[in-house]
Amino acid sequence: SVNALMGVGLVGIAYKIGKEVFDRRTGFISGVLFACNPLAIYYAHTGNLEVSYLFWSALAFLNLALLIRTPTPKYFVWLGVFTAFAISTKDQAYGLFALVPVALAVFCLQDQKQGGPDELVKRGLYCLIGFGVAYLLASNMLWNWAGWVEHLRYITGPGTARYQTYSNTFPGHFSLAFHTLAHLANALNMPVFLGCLAGVWHTIRNRQAFISLIVPFFFYYLTFLSVILYVYPRFVFPLVFLALPFAGRALSELWETKSKFAQFFVAALLVHSFAYGFFLDLQFTMDSRYEAEAWMKQNFTKTTTVG
Repeated sequence: SVNALMGVGLVGIAYKIGKEVFDRRTGFISGVLFACNPLAIYYAHTGNLEVSYLFWSALAFLNLALLIRTPTPKYFVWLGVFTAFAISTKDQAYGLFALVPVALAVFCLQDQKQGGPDELVKRGLYCLIGFGVAYLLASNMLWNWAGWVEHLRYITGPGTARYQTYSNTFPGHFSLAFHTLAHLANALNMPVFLGCLAGVWHTIRNRQAFISLIVPFFFYYLTFLSVILYVYPRFVFPLVFLALPFAGRALSELWETKSKFAQFFVAALLVHSFAYGFFLDLQFTMDSRYEAEAWMKQNFTKTTTVG
């Protein structure tokens, strides 16, 4: 139930980010594409943490985009709080935010409207306090320090070593990058994937888009995937969320051309994306586990133990 609600919430956040960084039509298309995305549909149906940690991460991305336009203290505080919630929910979220402070500091120092180094330090403290308080509470560090340390030891050592698929060599990293892109293209569907590339190309100079979407996208790969040296489809889920506003922008620009062919293409792509997600939803309703459940109810007693 929590994942289902957060999955719906992510659709709204995708709309808000697209609207904030670009415009209302881009936000609408981004929200629709995310609602139809098979990874979003799949993990909103399960008990995995993918949807919940992405929900908190998405709120952090939204506040990051907002503070670039309007650098008020509240956005820095909420950026810290939601980042802490995301990392406390699932550790791999750290990759999305590991180097965001550096990119944000460079931006603030280059932009004369941001107030200079003193103002940057003050805002950084707002963000750090928000993160620190939220993380101490949400990670259970205060009441279970030994457990937190053991957890950290496990995920940085034996917890990931046995899953490594690629070698820590140039060919290994090349294969990892290739398969990550393959998973991303499959999760988005190829027309939307190409739309994302076109959107990035046309909006590369948009500061909000660069810091709040592109920086987390690339540094998630560099500080998480290239460290653990393996990738599953669910690992590209946050990359899907970060990429979709660019597809939304590309499709919005196509629609604005007023060309009948271009508008037909946009409409057809949205219908295709809907079908892509709909058939996954249909598979869920026809899943064999329901037949297995019905059979067990008929053939097992209440005291039966199933291993």
